Amino acid sequence: MRTAPGPDRIRPEHLKNLPPTLINTLARLFTRYLSECKVPSQWKTSKTVLLYKKGDVHVIGNYRPIGLLSVIYKLFTRVILNRISKTLDEGQPCKQAGFRRIQH
Repeated sequence: MRTAPGPDRIRPEHLKNLPPTLINTLARLFTRYLSECKVPSQWKTSKTVLLYKKGDVHVIGNYRPIGLLSVIYKLFTRVILNRISKTLDEGQPCKQAGFRRIQH
């Protein structure tokens, strides 16, 4: 996962270096959030950053806004995608394979 930290300031490297006990705790929390269909309210916020594109630095139109989300939330959504992608893929016609990971 290549990404900048969000409002919680947790970096991807922090998650990659977690000890197994914390990984198991995180997995249990993810399972609970999925079963309850709820996520922590902190995950619903983002940090907006303006990226300079080109031109006059004093013109706001020369910047592009991006929203930085929690890295843990991004991991959570990746887990969901991994769980449902095969099922979603199987339901699509072969002609709809353009942007799918698994192509028939």
